[in-house]
Amino acid sequence: MKAAPDTRPRTLRLRDAVAAELATWDRATERRADAEYALEQFEEAGLNLSPEQLEHQREQMHEAIREARREEEEARKIWRKAMDRAEREIPR
Repeated sequence: MKAAPDTRPRTLRLRDAVAAELATWDRATERRADAEYALEQFEEAGLNLSPEQLEHQREQMHEAIREARREEEEARKIWRKAMDRAEREIPR
């Protein structure tokens, strides 16, 4: 009688890949939250800047938030694809 092939190493690799993508998504979420918090702190600080300087700084911070949101969404999509693949390929 033949033994069933050992799928454990592949299963572990798939799980590791999913965990790595989840960690990437977590870091992207943290960067986005940090950017939003930095903007809040900046706006509350009431710095002695000209209106033009304030607006320029604010726009740069909003751009950082938009970029962080794009990265977060891309990381979420990649993680979701990794989860879908793992669910298809890991025997239950």
